[in-house]
Amino acid sequence: MLDAKSLNNLKQAHPLLQKVVQQFQIDFPNVQFQINDAQRGRAEQEQAYRNKTSRAHFGQSAHNYKPAVALDIYVKPVQFAKWAPYQMFAKEFLSSAAKVGVSLTWGGSWTSIKDGPHFELSDWQARVKRGEVKLL
Repeated sequence: MLDAKSLNNLKQAHPLLQKVVQQFQIDFPNVQFQINDAQRGRAEQEQAYRNKTSRAHFGQSAHNYKPAVALDIYVKPVQFAKWAPYQMFAKEFLSSAAKVGVSLTWGGSWTSIKDGPHFELSDWQARVKRGEVKLL
C-alpha cells in the first residue's frame, strides 16, 4: 500500500504511469516502494540541477510537465548506495508496463548517468510536441 505522499505524487502522474503502478501492485503485491517524485516546478528542478541530482534545467526534465511523464520510485527500505534493489525493481516494473502496453525508459539503463529510481514514458518528448502535456 502506498503512503499519502506517494499517492499524491501518483495523482500528478500521466494516466499511463498510473496504469503501470496499478498493474505493478497487482503483479507484485509484496514489493514495498514509495513514489518520491512526479512533478517538479522551476525552483525545485533548478535546485536539483545545482545539487547535481539532475543534469536537466527546468523544461528539459520529464518531471517538469503536467501531467508528470516521469516518476522517481524508491524501493523500501530505501538504500541509496545499493544498486541491486533498483535493478530487480526495474525488471519487475518494466514487465508490468509491458503487460499493459506502456513503453517506459528506466534511468538505470542510461549511459551518461545512472538514475535507478527514475522511470519515464519513452515517448514523453513527442507528447510535449503534440501538446498532450504542458510545462508547469
